[in-house]
Amino acid sequence: MTRTVMSEIFKDMIRTVCHRTFRLGAVRGTGVVAARFGERPDEAALKAAIETLMRDRAVACGEIWQAADPREFPVSMEERLRGGDRKIEACLIVETLRVPDAEKIAAALAREFQRAEIGTYRLLCEIRPGGSM
Repeated sequence: MTRTVMSEIFKDMIRTVCHRTFRLGAVRGTGVVAARFGERPDEAALKAAIETLMRDRAVACGEIWQAADPREFPVSMEERLRGGDRKIEACLIVETLRVPDAEKIAAALAREFQRAEIGTYRLLCEIRPGGSM
């Protein structure tokens, strides 16, 4: 069953192990914008974008994630069953207090970072170590 699910249902996956390299803000939001970059972007431009967005009261936090060296992490059996996953070089994450604000920010980021793949998501919950929420 695992072989069937991994090779026929979970297709065109984007999975990359990343390290968080920058964060502003301490609050989690309910609307999330993810800007995925296939090529390594200018980190200074990403930091500047987060610093500008943090002036908006609707923004809870912003983060930059950079892809880890793939030699650090062997290819998983699940990825082998899928025939390989797409990878990213970096990701800009912006969390907002409301989903409509995330959608507006996604449109603005799409204009600013035209080579990025932009998605909006809803954060339903967060699980922390030790089971506390």
